[in-house]
Amino acid sequence: QELTRENLITHQFAGGTIGNTMHNYSVLADDRSVLLGVMCSNIEIGSYAYRYLCNTSSRTDRNYLHAVYGPIGSCFPLIGESGERTFAISPGHMNQLRAESIPEAVIAGASALVLTSYLVRCKPGEPMPDATMKAIEYAKKHN
Repeated sequence: QELTRENLITHQFAGGTIGNTMHNYSVLADDRSVLLGVMCSNIEIGSYAYRYLCNTSSRTDRNYLHAVYGPIGSCFPLIGESGERTFAISPGHMNQLRAESIPEAVIAGASALVLTSYLVRCKPGEPMPDATMKAIEYAKKHN
């Protein structure tokens, strides 16, 4: 909120590691991909979530996203004067995907399962690790 209030954000690019991977796969392979995760349910025109939806390939199926109220994760690249860079992550509700939101039929028909490394950042009690393990269980079951 402070960054927005003080006009300190110079550029904003919607997406994320997994979302961009699915988009790029669909564009390059001209094939369908399915994005599982969360998306804020109160999307405003012009917001980063709105731009993500507008700019993502129509071959990326977003119909299985789980709605959450409020912002999902944001990543802030920080670049020092020497050019060294790091990232600050504000997770928002990005770790709120639940195991019951993982559709077995989608996993069964998939040729690959791509997972995020952000799982190691989950707080105790967040449902994302269980959702991930459910997806892995289905992938193993349907090899």
